[in-house]
Amino acid sequence: SVLSCQWQAAFFQFSSVASIYKPFNMNKSSKLLSFVNYRMRVILVDTRTLIGTFLAFDKHMNLVLGDCEEFRIVKSKTQSGGQEERTERRPLGLVLLRGDNVVSLQVEAAPTSSGKRSDNRVVGP
Repeated sequence: SVLSCQWQAAFFQFSSVASIYKPFNMNKSSKLLSFVNYRMRVILVDTRTLIGTFLAFDKHMNLVLGDCEEFRIVKSKTQSGGQEERTERRPLGLVLLRGDNVVSLQVEAAPTSSGKRSDNRVVGP
Protein backbone atom coordinates (compact mmCIF):
# COMPACT_ATOMS: atom_id res chain seq x y z
CA SER A 1 0.00 0.00 0.00
CA VAL A 2 2.83 2.39 0.87
CA LEU A 3 4.67 1.31 -2.28
CA SER A 4 1.61 1.91 -4.44
CA CYS A 5 1.18 5.41 -2.93
CA GLN A 6 4.83 6.20 -3.69
CA TRP A 7 4.41 4.88 -7.22
CA GLN A 8 1.28 6.97 -7.77
CA ALA A 9 3.04 10.08 -6.45
CA ALA A 10 5.98 9.45 -8.79
CA PHE A 11 3.60 8.83 -11.71
CA PHE A 12 1.70 12.07 -11.15
CA GLN A 13 4.96 13.97 -10.83
CA PHE A 14 6.18 12.43 -14.10
CA SER A 15 2.88 13.04 -15.89
CA SER A 16 2.95 16.72 -14.94
CA VAL A 17 6.48 17.00 -16.37
CA ALA A 18 5.45 15.01 -19.45
CA SER A 19 2.53 17.37 -20.06
CA ILE A 20 5.01 20.25 -20.38
CA TYR A 21 7.29 18.50 -22.88
CA LYS A 22 4.72 16.24 -24.64
CA PRO A 23 7.22 13.84 -26.29
CA PHE A 24 4.43 12.12 -28.23
CA ASN A 25 0.74 12.53 -28.92
CA MET A 26 -1.22 11.43 -25.87
CA ASN A 27 -4.20 10.41 -28.04
CA LYS A 28 -2.11 7.74 -29.75
CA SER A 29 -0.73 6.48 -26.45
CA SER A 30 -4.17 6.29 -24.90
CA LYS A 31 -5.33 4.28 -27.91
CA LEU A 32 -2.46 1.81 -27.41
CA LEU A 33 -3.08 1.79 -23.67
CA SER A 34 -6.56 0.41 -24.33
CA PHE A 35 -4.97 -2.76 -25.80
CA VAL A 36 -2.84 -3.70 -22.78
CA ASN A 37 -3.42 -7.37 -21.82
CA TYR A 38 -4.76 -8.20 -25.30
CA ARG A 39 -3.13 -10.95 -27.35
CA MET A 40 -1.39 -9.06 -30.15
CA ARG A 41 0.23 -10.04 -33.44
CA VAL A 42 3.39 -8.01 -34.14
CA ILE A 43 4.99 -8.09 -37.59
CA LEU A 44 8.69 -7.24 -37.63
CA VAL A 45 10.93 -5.66 -40.27
CA ASP A 46 12.51 -9.05 -41.07
CA THR A 47 9.02 -10.57 -41.76
CA ARG A 48 8.91 -12.57 -38.53
CA THR A 49 5.60 -12.56 -36.66
CA LEU A 50 5.35 -12.52 -32.87
CA ILE A 51 2.14 -13.28 -31.01
CA GLY A 52 1.98 -12.50 -27.31
CA THR A 53 0.20 -10.70 -24.51
CA PHE A 54 0.75 -6.94 -24.88
CA LEU A 55 2.06 -5.81 -21.48
CA ALA A 56 3.73 -2.42 -21.99
CA PHE A 57 5.03 0.18 -24.45
CA ASP A 58 6.88 3.49 -24.41
CA LYS A 59 7.29 6.60 -26.55
CA HIS A 60 9.77 4.81 -28.85
CA MET A 61 7.22 2.02 -29.53
CA ASN A 62 9.37 -0.46 -27.63
CA LEU A 63 6.98 -3.28 -26.70
CA VAL A 64 6.87 -5.87 -23.94
CA LEU A 65 5.07 -9.10 -24.85
CA GLY A 66 4.42 -11.90 -22.38
CA ASP A 67 3.93 -15.58 -23.20
CA CYS A 68 5.21 -14.80 -26.70
CA GLU A 69 5.67 -17.12 -29.67
CA GLU A 70 7.64 -16.48 -32.85
CA PHE A 71 6.41 -17.61 -36.27
CA ARG A 72 8.58 -17.46 -39.36
CA ILE A 73 8.31 -18.79 -42.89
CA VAL A 74 11.18 -21.03 -43.94
CA LYS A 75 11.77 -21.84 -47.59
CA SER A 76 13.41 -25.17 -48.33
CA LYS A 77 14.24 -26.93 -51.57
CA THR A 78 12.28 -30.02 -52.51
CA GLN A 79 13.64 -33.07 -54.33
CA SER A 80 11.76 -32.08 -57.48
CA GLY A 81 13.71 -28.80 -57.63
CA GLY A 82 10.95 -26.49 -56.39
CA GLN A 83 10.68 -24.59 -53.18
CA GLU A 84 8.50 -25.49 -50.24
CA GLU A 85 7.41 -23.00 -47.59
CA ARG A 86 6.67 -24.06 -44.05
CA THR A 87 5.98 -22.08 -40.90
CA GLU A 88 8.20 -22.68 -37.88
CA ARG A 89 6.88 -21.90 -34.42
CA ARG A 90 9.18 -21.12 -31.49
CA PRO A 91 8.05 -20.29 -27.93
CA LEU A 92 9.94 -17.27 -26.53
CA GLY A 93 8.25 -16.29 -23.24
CA LEU A 94 8.76 -12.68 -22.09
CA VAL A 95 10.04 -10.46 -24.92
CA LEU A 96 11.21 -6.84 -25.12
CA LEU A 97 11.00 -5.57 -28.71
CA ARG A 98 12.84 -2.49 -29.91
CA GLY A 99 10.39 -0.12 -31.58
CA ASP A 100 12.56 0.27 -34.70
CA ASN A 101 11.82 -3.36 -35.61
CA VAL A 102 8.02 -3.11 -35.38
CA VAL A 103 6.11 -2.78 -38.65
CA SER A 104 2.54 -3.38 -37.47
CA LEU A 105 0.35 -4.43 -34.53
CA GLN A 106 -2.88 -6.40 -34.81
CA VAL A 107 -5.31 -7.59 -32.17
CA GLU A 108 -5.26 -11.38 -32.03
CA ALA A 109 -7.66 -11.91 -29.10
CA ALA A 110 -9.26 -9.96 -26.28
CA PRO A 111 -7.95 -10.47 -22.75
CA THR A 112 -9.40 -13.37 -20.79
CA SER A 113 -11.79 -12.38 -18.01
CA SER A 114 -9.88 -14.29 -15.32
CA GLY A 115 -6.52 -12.78 -16.27
CA LYS A 116 -4.96 -16.26 -16.23
CA ARG A 117 -3.54 -18.21 -19.11
CA SER A 118 -5.89 -20.59 -20.86
CA ASP A 119 -3.48 -23.53 -20.85
CA ASN A 120 -1.88 -25.29 -17.91
CA ARG A 121 1.80 -25.05 -18.83
CA VAL A 122 4.30 -24.81 -15.99
CA VAL A 123 6.33 -21.60 -16.19
CA GLY A 124 9.79 -21.28 -14.67
CA PRO A 125 11.79 -23.73 -12.60
